[in-house]
Amino acid sequence: MYKKQKYRQKSVVEKWYLITNLSSAGKIKKIYSQRMGIEAMFKDYKTGTYNLESAKANETRLNNLILLIGISYTLSSFQGQKIKNKGVQKYISRTNEKSRKERRHSSFFVGLSMIYWAINDDLIWELVENLMSLNPHKLLYYRRGLKAMNTGG
Repeated sequence: MYKKQKYRQKSVVEKWYLITNLSSAGKIKKIYSQRMGIEAMFKDYKTGTYNLESAKANETRLNNLILLIGISYTLSSFQGQKIKNKGVQKYISRTNEKSRKERRHSSFFVGLSMIYWAINDDLIWELVENLMSLNPHKLLYYRRGLKAMNTGG
């Protein structure tokens, strides 16, 4: 069963019917979830993060670009999985939904968020220090985020 997001504080349980020749429900669920992960990866490649769909490149350059994207995607995914395994994901990529208990971000997104944070950390250090002086009660969370970022690498 799949539970959709809430709309107007109501959620709907939607049944999915999968036709397969496999007999184990657990194996079916595992394979289908892998398929959904591949779908998300292609979305990131084509129109999401990498915007490959709008790349105007000849065949050789397009092949090279796809290879670089594959390497980048793999590294970000591994980095994100390390962060998730250490249990510090909430400091790297937060959800906007307060009631949500499970994080919805993929390992790729978590890894990419950490990389963006690391790049921007040097660029905005003075701004962050000024903000921390205005909001000292947030300093603990910021330090936890820095610690999470450093343990992820």
